[in-house]
Amino acid sequence: MNNDPRTEPLKEWNRLARENTENAIVSSMFEATSKYSEPIEQFSTWLLVGTAAIASFLIANSDKLIPLVSKGGFLICGAFLCLSCILGLLSKIYALRCKIGIEVSATVRKTFMEHLKSYEEEENKIQDGASFWGIDL
Repeated sequence: MNNDPRTEPLKEWNRLARENTENAIVSSMFEATSKYSEPIEQFSTWLLVGTAAIASFLIANSDKLIPLVSKGGFLICGAFLCLSCILGLLSKIYALRCKIGIEVSATVRKTFMEHLKSYEEEENKIQDGASFWGIDL
């Protein structure tokens, strides 16, 4: 009775139920990894603050620093500070995207247990149907 065409919908139902549950579990794992973006966001904030402090010091004391580091050195320092700001902003954008992902996944997590519970009920029905037809899933 394993190859009975009447059992094909039951097998497909079982396959889809398992696939949906696996997808929900993988989604939960991605949520867990994105929760650890907050230290990166705090670190990039402090780096941006430090960059701003150094840039303000450099600008405020440019008349005293140019004789020490030359005009080219002063421009190179400014270029590195600009690059640091750009990379800091990219880091903040990444952290913001992670924070949005965390909020979305928290909303999804609320329904995850409901889906798992309904899957378990559905799985029991599937197993009952399979035992009725004498097949092993």
